[in-house]
Amino acid sequence: MFSVNIIWYMFFAGAGSGLSFVVFFLDSFVRCFRPHLYASYRPLVAPGHLVGIVCVICGAVFLVFDLGRVDRLLELLVDPSVTVLATGAWFLALFLALTALQMLLRLRFAERVPKVVHIAVRWASALSALAVMLYVGLLLQDLRSVHFWNSPLLPAILVLSSLSGGVALLMLISFFRQADGVPLRLMAQLSGTHLPLIVCESLLLAAYVALALHGSPAAAESAAELVSGDYLLPFWGGVVACGIAVPLGVEWLTHRKATWSLTAVYALMLLAGTLAIRYCFLMVGTHPDVQLASSLAL
Repeated sequence: MFSVNIIWYMFFAGAGSGLSFVVFFLDSFVRCFRPHLYASYRPLVAPGHLVGIVCVICGAVFLVFDLGRVDRLLELLVDPSVTVLATGAWFLALFLALTALQMLLRLRFAERVPKVVHIAVRWASALSALAVMLYVGLLLQDLRSVHFWNSPLLPAILVLSSLSGGVALLMLISFFRQADGVPLRLMAQLSGTHLPLIVCESLLLAAYVALALHGSPAAAESAAELVSGDYLLPFWGGVVACGIAVPLGVEWLTHRKATWSLTAVYALMLLAGTLAIRYCFLMVGTHPDVQLASSLAL
């Protein structure tokens, strides 16, 4: 049903929109409630938006590769029928337009445009980023023929994973901009703030797999492929180890002594987990043995 291009599309679009949402949080809430911290984070805001745009564009390129022609993507934008896929194409376009507008206002017209306009564009851009993170999960959940995806937990897991990818990208940006005065202690605070996201994602993931194992025969087959079948290594090694266990271990080490090397390891492991969870969920849902079992059950 899906090619490897869709996996890369989900990864880049999710991580890029997650990065923009994380930057929005820093630019809005940290600026208001922790202004002394925002002064240190501020050099990361513009690069964060730029990298987010680049990542989402990369995701759109992989989507075009999967569709085969650019005009098919344009057809989705002008499709009069309201479908999840067409809505997702609009979310991508809105995200790119609003985030680019936000950067333009910040860099070229910061003093000429009223503050209320800056705030409105910032919130609209954040909502479009949230929509991009959310709609892939809704798209998969809407495919009723794949029982493994028929769970309201799927969109939530993918949103949390996208936010983790966004945090990872922001850490990598800070790693490459450390010479510009970005303090290391901020990365330790950021990883500490990110800790509840890892815990929530872990709990939702465990609940998702447990419910699937005790669900319909097709869903149970998919979950079995995930935890003990053909996708055992990418699940336990990529999703659980790289995306959860290693970052938790690095977080513990960071509290003892923070280093830029640990920051880079933390970020790269999170990105590996972000990619692995999309790969695993997409592949086990469309595994040929599972499809055969599902059709025989019918």
